[in-house]
Amino acid sequence: MKFHKLEYKPCRFYSFNKTQMKQWREINELPKYINAAYVGSTGAKSAYFLTNPHARGYHPEVTKDLYEYEEEVLQELKNLRKKPFGYIRAIWRMSQKFGTGEPWDTKFMPQFPGRDPNGRIQYARYNGEIVSCNDLSNIMYGHICAFMNIPKAIAKIMAQLDACGITEIFTKQKFPTKELLKFSDTTTDQLAISKGIDEFNIKNYRIK
Repeated sequence: MKFHKLEYKPCRFYSFNKTQMKQWREINELPKYINAAYVGSTGAKSAYFLTNPHARGYHPEVTKDLYEYEEEVLQELKNLRKKPFGYIRAIWRMSQKFGTGEPWDTKFMPQFPGRDPNGRIQYARYNGEIVSCNDLSNIMYGHICAFMNIPKAIAKIMAQLDACGITEIFTKQKFPTKELLKFSDTTTDQLAISKGIDEFNIKNYRIK
Protein backbone atom coordinates (compact mmCIF):
# COMPACT_ATOMS: atom_id res chain seq x y z
CA MET A 1 0.00 0.00 0.00
CA LYS A 2 1.41 3.37 -1.01
CA PHE A 3 0.50 6.68 0.55
CA HIS A 4 0.84 10.08 -1.05
CA LYS A 5 4.04 11.73 0.07
CA LEU A 6 3.41 15.28 1.20
CA GLU A 7 5.89 17.97 2.02
CA TYR A 8 5.16 19.74 5.29
CA LYS A 9 6.18 23.34 5.69
CA PRO A 10 7.84 23.93 9.05
CA CYS A 11 5.94 25.80 11.74
CA ARG A 12 6.67 29.52 11.58
CA PHE A 13 8.12 29.35 15.11
CA TYR A 14 10.97 27.14 13.88
CA SER A 15 12.98 30.24 12.95
CA PHE A 16 13.51 30.83 16.69
CA ASN A 17 16.64 29.61 18.41
CA LYS A 18 16.38 28.12 21.91
CA THR A 19 17.02 31.44 23.64
CA GLN A 20 14.36 33.22 21.60
CA MET A 21 11.85 30.44 22.27
CA LYS A 22 12.53 30.70 26.00
CA GLN A 23 12.04 34.48 25.88
CA TRP A 24 8.84 34.09 23.87
CA ARG A 25 7.43 31.66 26.43
CA GLU A 26 8.35 33.92 29.33
CA ILE A 27 6.97 37.12 27.85
CA ASN A 28 3.69 35.34 27.15
CA GLU A 29 3.67 33.52 30.49
CA LEU A 30 3.39 30.16 28.74
CA PRO A 31 4.30 26.89 30.50
CA LYS A 32 7.43 25.04 29.46
CA TYR A 33 5.51 22.35 27.60
CA ILE A 34 4.60 24.93 24.96
CA ASN A 35 8.11 24.36 23.59
CA ALA A 36 6.72 21.16 22.09
CA ALA A 37 4.88 23.28 19.52
CA TYR A 38 8.19 24.36 18.05
CA VAL A 39 10.49 21.37 18.49
CA GLY A 40 8.16 18.41 18.12
CA SER A 41 4.96 16.91 19.41
CA THR A 42 2.25 18.73 21.31
CA GLY A 43 1.99 16.08 23.98
CA ALA A 44 0.58 12.59 24.47
CA LYS A 45 -2.56 11.92 22.45
CA SER A 46 -5.43 9.58 23.27
CA ALA A 47 -5.64 8.42 19.65
CA TYR A 48 -3.27 7.87 16.74
CA PHE A 49 -3.64 10.98 14.61
CA LEU A 50 -2.28 10.64 11.08
CA THR A 51 0.00 13.30 9.62
CA ASN A 52 -1.17 12.75 6.04
CA PRO A 53 -4.67 14.07 5.27
CA HIS A 54 -4.86 11.87 2.15
CA ALA A 55 -3.76 8.65 3.83
CA ARG A 56 -6.10 5.68 3.50
CA GLY A 57 -5.73 4.98 7.21
CA TYR A 58 -8.37 5.82 9.78
CA HIS A 59 -8.53 9.44 10.90
CA PRO A 60 -10.01 9.68 14.43
CA GLU A 61 -13.46 11.30 14.64
CA VAL A 62 -13.41 14.35 16.92
CA THR A 63 -16.73 16.10 16.16
CA LYS A 64 -18.51 14.92 19.29
CA ASP A 65 -15.51 15.61 21.51
CA LEU A 66 -15.18 19.13 20.13
CA TYR A 67 -18.84 19.97 20.71
CA GLU A 68 -18.73 18.55 24.22
CA TYR A 69 -15.66 20.61 25.05
CA GLU A 70 -17.18 23.71 23.50
CA GLU A 71 -20.26 23.26 25.68
CA GLU A 72 -18.07 23.86 28.72
CA VAL A 73 -16.56 26.98 27.16
CA LEU A 74 -19.92 28.38 25.99
CA GLN A 75 -21.45 27.74 29.41
CA GLU A 76 -18.59 29.59 31.07
CA LEU A 77 -19.07 32.56 28.76
CA LYS A 78 -22.85 32.54 29.23
CA ASN A 79 -22.45 32.54 33.00
CA LEU A 80 -20.11 35.51 32.75
CA ARG A 81 -22.57 37.41 30.58
CA LYS A 82 -25.18 37.20 33.34
CA LYS A 83 -23.00 39.34 35.61
CA PRO A 84 -22.64 43.15 35.54
CA PHE A 85 -20.66 44.18 32.46
CA GLY A 86 -21.00 40.53 31.48
CA TYR A 87 -20.31 40.90 27.77
CA ILE A 88 -17.08 42.78 28.44
CA ARG A 89 -16.10 40.14 31.00
CA ALA A 90 -16.73 37.37 28.46
CA ILE A 91 -14.69 39.10 25.73
CA TRP A 92 -11.88 39.56 28.23
CA ARG A 93 -12.01 35.86 29.14
CA MET A 94 -11.81 34.94 25.46
CA SER A 95 -8.74 37.10 24.94
CA GLN A 96 -7.02 35.42 27.87
CA LYS A 97 -7.96 31.82 27.10
CA PHE A 98 -7.36 31.64 23.34
CA GLY A 99 -3.91 31.60 21.79
CA THR A 100 -1.11 29.09 21.33
CA GLY A 101 -0.75 26.96 24.42
CA GLU A 102 -3.50 28.74 26.33
CA PRO A 103 -6.21 26.70 28.15
CA TRP A 104 -8.63 26.74 25.19
CA ASP A 105 -6.06 25.71 22.58
CA THR A 106 -7.25 22.29 21.39
CA LYS A 107 -3.86 21.44 19.85
CA PHE A 108 -2.47 20.69 23.31
CA MET A 109 -5.35 18.49 24.44
CA PRO A 110 -5.03 14.68 24.29
CA GLN A 111 -8.34 14.10 22.47
CA PHE A 112 -7.52 16.44 19.56
CA PRO A 113 -4.78 16.46 16.90
CA GLY A 114 -1.62 18.51 17.41
CA ARG A 115 1.88 17.73 16.13
CA ASP A 116 3.74 14.44 16.13
CA PRO A 117 7.24 13.98 17.62
CA ASN A 118 8.74 15.09 14.29
CA GLY A 119 6.78 18.33 14.31
CA ARG A 120 4.39 17.26 11.56
CA ILE A 121 0.81 18.52 11.67
CA GLN A 122 -1.76 15.92 12.67
CA TYR A 123 -5.22 15.49 11.15
CA ALA A 124 -8.61 14.25 12.31
CA ARG A 125 -12.13 13.86 10.95
CA TYR A 126 -14.53 16.65 11.83
CA ASN A 127 -18.09 16.86 10.44
CA GLY A 128 -17.22 14.50 7.61
CA GLU A 129 -14.04 16.36 6.59
CA ILE A 130 -10.35 15.80 7.29
CA VAL A 131 -9.03 18.85 9.13
CA SER A 132 -5.64 19.82 10.51
CA CYS A 133 -5.02 20.62 14.16
CA ASN A 134 -4.70 24.30 13.25
CA ASP A 135 -7.99 24.31 11.36
CA LEU A 136 -9.79 22.60 14.23
CA SER A 137 -8.66 25.20 16.76
CA ASN A 138 -9.64 28.02 14.40
CA ILE A 139 -13.04 26.45 13.74
CA MET A 140 -13.61 26.38 17.49
CA TYR A 141 -12.59 30.04 17.68
CA GLY A 142 -15.15 30.78 14.97
CA HIS A 143 -17.85 28.94 16.94
CA ILE A 144 -17.11 30.98 20.06
CA CYS A 145 -17.10 34.25 18.11
CA ALA A 146 -20.47 33.35 16.58
CA PHE A 147 -21.84 32.58 20.05
CA MET A 148 -20.63 36.00 21.20
CA ASN A 149 -22.23 37.65 18.14
CA ILE A 150 -18.88 38.99 16.99
CA PRO A 151 -19.03 39.93 13.27
CA LYS A 152 -16.85 37.81 11.02
CA ALA A 153 -14.63 40.72 9.95
CA ILE A 154 -13.98 41.70 13.58
CA ALA A 155 -13.31 38.08 14.57
CA LYS A 156 -10.64 37.81 11.87
CA ILE A 157 -8.99 41.06 12.96
CA MET A 158 -9.00 39.86 16.57
CA ALA A 159 -7.31 36.63 15.49
CA GLN A 160 -4.64 38.55 13.59
CA LEU A 161 -3.93 40.79 16.57
CA ASP A 162 -3.74 37.80 18.88
CA ALA A 163 -1.39 35.91 16.56
CA CYS A 164 1.23 38.66 16.74
CA GLY A 165 0.79 39.29 20.45
CA ILE A 166 -0.89 42.70 20.25
CA THR A 167 -3.83 41.68 22.45
CA GLU A 168 -1.43 40.64 25.21
CA ILE A 169 -0.53 44.29 25.74
CA PHE A 170 -3.99 44.61 27.27
CA THR A 171 -4.61 41.12 28.67
CA LYS A 172 -1.18 40.56 30.23
CA GLN A 173 0.33 44.05 30.26
CA LYS A 174 3.30 42.79 28.31
CA PHE A 175 4.66 43.96 24.99
CA PRO A 176 5.39 41.38 22.29
CA THR A 177 8.91 40.92 21.00
CA LYS A 178 9.90 42.02 17.49
CA GLU A 179 9.91 38.37 16.44
CA LEU A 180 6.39 37.77 17.73
CA LEU A 181 5.12 40.88 15.95
CA LYS A 182 6.08 39.26 12.63
CA PHE A 183 3.58 36.43 13.11
CA SER A 184 0.14 36.48 11.54
CA ASP A 185 -2.76 34.18 10.81
CA THR A 186 -2.45 32.43 7.47
CA THR A 187 -5.16 32.48 4.81
CA THR A 188 -6.03 28.93 5.84
CA ASP A 189 -6.43 30.05 9.45
CA GLN A 190 -8.77 32.83 8.42
CA LEU A 191 -10.86 30.50 6.25
CA ALA A 192 -11.23 28.08 9.16
CA ILE A 193 -12.46 30.93 11.37
CA SER A 194 -15.03 31.85 8.72
CA LYS A 195 -16.12 28.22 8.50
CA GLY A 196 -16.61 28.07 12.24
CA ILE A 197 -18.70 31.24 12.28
CA ASP A 198 -20.83 30.20 9.30
CA GLU A 199 -21.63 26.72 10.54
CA PHE A 200 -22.30 27.60 14.19
CA ASN A 201 -25.66 26.39 15.47
CA ILE A 202 -26.55 26.81 19.13
CA LYS A 203 -28.80 23.75 18.83
CA ASN A 204 -25.68 21.58 18.69
CA TYR A 205 -24.99 22.37 22.33
CA ARG A 206 -26.69 21.79 25.66
CA ILE A 207 -26.33 25.16 27.34
CA LYS A 208 -28.22 25.81 30.58
